[in-house]
Amino acid sequence: MPLFKIADLVLEISGIDNEFFNKRFAEYRTRDNREPSIKVIFADEKFMPEGKLVTVADGFRQYYSGPDGYGVFDLLKAPDEYCARLAFDREIKTAKANISDISAYGGMTDEVRSFNMLGELFRYFILKHDGLVLHSSCIKYKNAGIAFSAPSGTGKSTHTGLWKRYFPNDVTILNDDSPAIRFDEFGVGVFGTPWSGKTDINANDGAPLAAIVVLEQSPENSIDKLSVDEALFRILQEVTRPVFPDFINLTLSAVEKLLLHTPVYRLKCNISEEAVLTVKNKLEL
Repeated sequence: MPLFKIADLVLEISGIDNEFFNKRFAEYRTRDNREPSIKVIFADEKFMPEGKLVTVADGFRQYYSGPDGYGVFDLLKAPDEYCARLAFDREIKTAKANISDISAYGGMTDEVRSFNMLGELFRYFILKHDGLVLHSSCIKYKNAGIAFSAPSGTGKSTHTGLWKRYFPNDVTILNDDSPAIRFDEFGVGVFGTPWSGKTDINANDGAPLAAIVVLEQSPENSIDKLSVDEALFRILQEVTRPVFPDFINLTLSAVEKLLLHTPVYRLKCNISEEAVLTVKNKLEL
């Protein structure tokens, strides 16, 4: 069975074989012989929702919760014609999915939609493994991870691109949109994932997380450390809020661990080498 290692977790994903998936996941294939933490099967089975409807997002995505697990269903046509189905057990050790191609209706192909559905599953899955996904553009500078976080359009990718320009031999861009963070007895680590927003800029690599830097556009460059309260407010804006209530405490616990072990800074910056050095010097890297 095809195995993949993401954030030092082994995932078995079968029943999916297309150019888009194979390209995005190529670097994450592994021969790690550990027992997979989750087994995901894409099949032709068109199963139906079970349990209680929790909420509907964007007018078409339905979330269900039942005694045996959870379901995510995309409604194509009322009352019960679904074009995407995902179900997983309560411990998220097994999952099954069925995706239809709706490009003829103006939607995305089944290749892209199955990849995105896996990304949504991963955001819940990693919460069960002492981690979370943080909306950010993250680099590895030598052996230090730095996550640059801000609302979309602020310039995260532009800033990490500057680090790669000025320190090409010392910088790896781990992920341009959705890196994974995990906690263990040694501290906090940050890892690349295949889900990197609109780009495919990511790497199957990781590093100890040295800092989170919240970006704000400014004509001048300056950096200051945020208070715990302000850091909490900023980080909660960049973490996906779980739809299923069972995962809310896991998310809050993960954010609390993150802030206990990781300093959060605010960088007011322009597009310049000085902006990069402002961070580098502050972190004493």
